[in-house]
Amino acid sequence: MKTGMIIHHMGIKLVSLFLLSALAGVVLGNPVILKTLVLSFVFICLGLVISSPRPVEVRRQILPGACYVGKTAAVEVEVELKGGMGPVVVADVLPESFLLEEGSNLLLVWKGMLPQKINLQYRVRFTRSGKYYLDEVAWSSCSAAGWYPETPGKLSAPATLEVRPRLVSFGRLRNVASPVKRPLPTGASAVYGVSTLDFRELRPYRYGDPCKFINWKATARTVGGGGYYPVVNEFEKEGKKTAWVYLEHSGAMNFGTSMEDSWEYALEAVHNLATYYLKENMRVGFCTFGKSSYFLYPASGNRQYRRILQLIFQLKELDRREGESVYEGSSAEDLQKKAVKYRKYYQGEDTLHLVVTRARVQEAPQLWEGIRQLGRYARPGRQGLPVIIVNIGGYGLAARTQADKIAGSILKTRDRFHLESIRQRVAWLDWDPSEKSFSSVLKKLEVR
Repeated sequence: MKTGMIIHHMGIKLVSLFLLSALAGVVLGNPVILKTLVLSFVFICLGLVISSPRPVEVRRQILPGACYVGKTAAVEVEVELKGGMGPVVVADVLPESFLLEEGSNLLLVWKGMLPQKINLQYRVRFTRSGKYYLDEVAWSSCSAAGWYPETPGKLSAPATLEVRPRLVSFGRLRNVASPVKRPLPTGASAVYGVSTLDFRELRPYRYGDPCKFINWKATARTVGGGGYYPVVNEFEKEGKKTAWVYLEHSGAMNFGTSMEDSWEYALEAVHNLATYYLKENMRVGFCTFGKSSYFLYPASGNRQYRRILQLIFQLKELDRREGESVYEGSSAEDLQKKAVKYRKYYQGEDTLHLVVTRARVQEAPQLWEGIRQLGRYARPGRQGLPVIIVNIGGYGLAARTQADKIAGSILKTRDRFHLESIRQRVAWLDWDPSEKSFSSVLKKLEVR
């Protein structure tokens, strides 16, 4: 407003100078002064009549409609100007997580006497997921002669933009040569349904198994080795397999910088895992542990994908409202409670559990107990724990100098040493987003 007040005072001074000059011209009777005053009078009248331009309508368009973290989108804002004449500044207000890639969201134009339309065209890159509400287009104008103060204002152009977590390509995972003992999509199996001809494994006989499934050769070898029960062939069922995704929601996940942190990449991991298993025609359940308690019953299809995506947006909105609030309890202990609370949904089934977390040394015992709780309710006779840990590393995200990188490497080695006992018992994925993509991490998965 300081600029507007200066312009307003200049107008008052010019009017005062005109009146003094007119008085001097009349008193002195100088014709040159009187002719000059006529031109000045015309200029003053025009300055008083011509007002400041005012935008009256604004439209915003964003392409493409579906946006992902790391991708860019084209934005076009059209503003219609009417009335007055003079300079106009228009600015499209953007969220902090939007990076300007091309063009400019600020435009300065000269508005003539006729109505005029101006366009702002630029590209932005998305650095964080979430649901964003774009609304304000700020503007400022002043009259051509500078008689009136600067006029600021805002126009509303509401638009809702969903920025989804980054989606990696899984197309090459099926044919990659890696030390995978059990492929990623078959980490779980259907319990109910008609048996197919796809062999799964040999297991001890259980009461109720049909006699036609007994493998007599394997049974003979077992009895010869001191066994007492028959061995049966187990085949895949036609029913849908089930995968549960657990996400830690705590302040410890906000490790990194304001532009990228472990929490944002944890949401990316959840989004990719859910998308992958749903495309494999599996049922996917979702649960958070820590300072929030979101829960989704296992289901399949596009509707379940939309439910999970909306919960991700709700988590982002919750963080925006509450900030980086501190969770007073132990996230790993809450995982134990959730495993017991929701056991009725997977007890006795061969369900695959995926835990997305940032493992800390001080919570290692509680984390192991939570993993044991998840495996305790698995199908009897299953070999190994049906749990995959996705550990999001944040040391590389927070490092800015060479000294920071060295310190982060030391801390990473320390964590690996103290967590080695857990790493040897479950499928463990260490993901440092500053070094590699999520798809390259999955290629090295080994389900025990």
